[in-house]
Amino acid sequence: MKKILSILSAFCVAFTLTAQTELLDNPGFEEATSNPKFGAQFESWTIPLGSTIETTDVHNGEQALRVNSNSPTANNNIDQEIGSAVTPVFVSGNTYRISIWYKVLTPQTGGDVKFASYWNSSRDGELEHDNQILKTDFFTASEWTEKVIETTCPEGATSFYFRVQVAKNAVVLFDDFSIQKVETTEPTLQILPATLPKVQADINTSADFAPLTIHQSNLTVPVTITIMGANAAFFSSSIAQTTAAEQEVIFTYTPTAVGRHTAMVAFEVAGHSELNLTMRLEGTCIDPTLTPTITLTPTEVPEFSAEAEQSSNFRLILNSANCLDDIAAQITHVEGEAFVVNAALYPKNMECNVDITFRPSQAGNYHSKLVFSTTNATPVTLELKGVATEGSGETPELTTEFNWNISQPKTLLNETFDNIEHNEMLVIADWQNVVRQWQRPWWGYNHRDADSVIIEKSAKATSYKYQTPNPDGVVGEMWLVTPALDYKNAVGKTFTFRVMGDFMFENHDTNLELYYIDVLDGAPYMQKIEAGIPKTPDLNKEWSEIHLDLSGQSETIADVFFMAFKYTGLMGEDNAVTYYVDDVSWGRTDLPKLISDSMQLVMTATPGIEQHSTPITITGNNLVQDIKISVGGANKSNFEPSVTTLPTTGGSFIVKFKSNNEGVHEAYIKIASRGAADIYIPMAVWCKNTTGLKNETVDMDIRYLNNGFQISADGMHGFEVYDVMGRKCVGWETDAESVHVPLTTQGVYIIKVKTEYGTSSRKFVVQ
Repeated sequence: MKKILSILSAFCVAFTLTAQTELLDNPGFEEATSNPKFGAQFESWTIPLGSTIETTDVHNGEQALRVNSNSPTANNNIDQEIGSAVTPVFVSGNTYRISIWYKVLTPQTGGDVKFASYWNSSRDGELEHDNQILKTDFFTASEWTEKVIETTCPEGATSFYFRVQVAKNAVVLFDDFSIQKVETTEPTLQILPATLPKVQADINTSADFAPLTIHQSNLTVPVTITIMGANAAFFSSSIAQTTAAEQEVIFTYTPTAVGRHTAMVAFEVAGHSELNLTMRLEGTCIDPTLTPTITLTPTEVPEFSAEAEQSSNFRLILNSANCLDDIAAQITHVEGEAFVVNAALYPKNMECNVDITFRPSQAGNYHSKLVFSTTNATPVTLELKGVATEGSGETPELTTEFNWNISQPKTLLNETFDNIEHNEMLVIADWQNVVRQWQRPWWGYNHRDADSVIIEKSAKATSYKYQTPNPDGVVGEMWLVTPALDYKNAVGKTFTFRVMGDFMFENHDTNLELYYIDVLDGAPYMQKIEAGIPKTPDLNKEWSEIHLDLSGQSETIADVFFMAFKYTGLMGEDNAVTYYVDDVSWGRTDLPKLISDSMQLVMTATPGIEQHSTPITITGNNLVQDIKISVGGANKSNFEPSVTTLPTTGGSFIVKFKSNNEGVHEAYIKIASRGAADIYIPMAVWCKNTTGLKNETVDMDIRYLNNGFQISADGMHGFEVYDVMGRKCVGWETDAESVHVPLTTQGVYIIKVKTEYGTSSRKFVVQ
């Protein structure tokens, strides 16, 4: 009788809730056994001790659950967990209807029954989503009554913890619990799980990824599956398209070349681009006949010796072959901590210099182990031993002169500054830390998170000194010079670095500049490079990734050269502007890269009405961190990207614009990912009311002549020139019909011209 009544009940509510698979096990408490010692036990449920099977007073079917008042606990819980990370049941974004039937036999003051459910994540535990719905106040009823709530499944939820609480000393009957998905007419598409673990296969063999399931509803066309990317040929799918509401898909990796391979899978629905999803496939192929190897020359190092607070160095050569990944170097300290190595990661399958530094803080014996390792290779361990004697107590002397030795240039440089000391003078083999004015060198710096844990290290330059006035306006000058770099023999010809400013203020005079240095007959030729180092306060505490591609410039770049960072700033307590430099590299061939299909965004809008741009697509290559999207510039508050994060493979987004004011609004989109050169996309929106007047637009002419802009406009009252960062470069009021503005620096500029007819903007590129 119970099963027939359940079907009829579902049919009766079909007008608001399409009949669905019940997600609870044993929802009507029909599966139960009695135990004379512990009371009833209901299959799939955790129930209060002493509960019994009720067969006389039921809502539906043959039996119900009776929770009695003899439990010693403050509240009696009825529990069941639905779904798990291994077996997903719920789809994020979908709505679920939860209902219970109950009848209170022995009531208590203040209520007798309440919901205490929650969404659960296998990673984060209990989620707070919909707490105001899922955790109710107590309610009561003396007759059979249905209590109904609805909740949506949040992103990241892997299960739902269903819980009903009964007040102490209350006696309550329960029957016909239910959790069902609420169907809508809106089309939906969901892929579970959202990511797939990496797989590994031998060359010319196959390996399957874990299965995933396509969930779709209310679609009139199939979901198509397309595999894209440079390595797409190594991946295949068990199906090409599906129309099923739930369809299992298995991807297979069949590599024919050794290495790491990636592809992107697109799940697309024709006519519903808003539903389209992408997923990354990653596979590793090995050749069992080619064993990865790591070798060191020499295989042992002599015992180190140094005075306390001083250092000694030793260089060895690292070679590797047949390796899939770069070589990791890790130091374990056995006795004391005095050894550091110049890098934590060395490029695979090539010759690398390993510089070991012995820097003891006090006299004594030191012993550490340096282990080199990579995937599938036998680790190589190097024993490091040193003896430190009592030091003289003297601090390292400042270097005031340059050394332009080009006898041993580097074809590969990858300095991460991981072996520096916090707020102590930066000392790195083959680098120059030169103080030309005042007494402040470049320092090392530890960046920490909110819990004071070191998250990264960098070089630091600042002219601030506490309680040190500078009435004479003395300016400090400090240089950080790379080792000599080999242009002729380097494989990669891109110079990269990360830079961040802090305590910057409007129109400050402190500068961090990048210089290219060519040495001829022992004398340096220095040329400043406009690299886009941050200067404005809106970029405080924000890292910028800068890549300078020097390929194809063999006629202008010397075979051996230096790059240098020059800091100049007013010394003392009145200038806290600080710059940090990190991840300086030369010669790398594995650089992460960001690619945009749009280099600018220009559109018109109406005041008070939100305007959307066309999609901007970003592609990521070799990225190790997600892509961050942010807005900056003069009018950034009027612009909003549809997303602020994209996966490492990339994706698309739009920009929303809204303003109540007429005129030209300018800003920029910054696209960033650790290790890749930042992309800046200038944006200009002309916000105007359509009036139909003859002089609604400004007739102007802009040309690049005689190393500058020639700006001409009828009825001109003035002009302003901004760079791509939204910073004003030059501008003044004028009634002349034509002006010449000297400006030779390459880059993208926005030129705003004011006339008696209005204001107009143009973008201009100086190459």
